[in-house]
Amino acid sequence: MVERKKIKTPAESKHRENHNSWIDLSLHGVETVSSGESRVKITPDALNYTIKGKTEANSTMRIESADLNLKEKLKLNEDNEFEYTMNIPADIDKALVKVRASKEGKEDSFINLTIERA
Repeated sequence: MVERKKIKTPAESKHRENHNSWIDLSLHGVETVSSGESRVKITPDALNYTIKGKTEANSTMRIESADLNLKEKLKLNEDNEFEYTMNIPADIDKALVKVRASKEGKEDSFINLTIERA
């Protein structure tokens, strides 16, 4: 499970240090590199990758990647899980994908996922 990376503005850093104010966010089937950073290897001939994860109820999920020309809002199922299959063009060997969760009254959480061909 990948931990989320905390985003703080200077004012929030000064006034909020409560861990419970962060949105729970996790990705399944990836390697954790550091807090908020993860990676996954795909086969050399793979043309897509399905990202799966879980967050809190009523969170807004977004996925973005400049490398893959991707910017989507994701839907949560009844168990607060999400799944999204993205196309990986054959000429792309490495792509950075940002998964972000936001929810009113809580701090945004995100995970940077690096997808690399094996």
